[in-house]
Amino acid sequence: MDEEKNIIDRTNRFFIEMSRKVLTEREYEILYQMLVNKKPMVMLANDYKLSRERIRQIFRDAYNKVKSITELFQEIDYYKELRDKLRADYRKEYRELRKWDDAEKNEVLKKKLIDSAFPFSKRLWNMLVSLDIYSIGDLAAIPLEEYQRFRGFKRMCKRELIAFIKFENIEELFDGYHKWSKKI
Repeated sequence: MDEEKNIIDRTNRFFIEMSRKVLTEREYEILYQMLVNKKPMVMLANDYKLSRERIRQIFRDAYNKVKSITELFQEIDYYKELRDKLRADYRKEYRELRKWDDAEKNEVLKKKLIDSAFPFSKRLWNMLVSLDIYSIGDLAAIPLEEYQRFRGFKRMCKRELIAFIKFENIEELFDGYHKWSKKI
């Protein structure tokens, strides 16, 4: 029984602290005194020089505010889960649409970087040439995480490489592209 009471006290304390930003100072103090310190309404009425009915109203209003905020958080969590599910479904459908047959994939891998209409910076172009990368196939042969280990491949080169991959619409050729592209 003591353990149960202890859990209830900790839960009350947690919710009161979480609600501090939405409650007025007086609402917070009254809620805290009633739920955590277990102070009776009569004593609170005397301390605040208010009637017991007014203390009860303040408690009820504060409780309803906290309850509505809690419901709002639950609703936000629901929509976050829904958003994540929609993203996952979209990615799955996109991958299925983007599946290339072997001939098409080989054609894309053979494409020379110089034949692309993408405006490479001198820095990235020189980096790719120094690594003997002349085609999309050469580019895709190196894991994306490895590029950041090359001397001179900094944040700007990474951003430009991401832009090139998006420009050519070849994200699916690179394992872990989406995760890697978000780590800038």
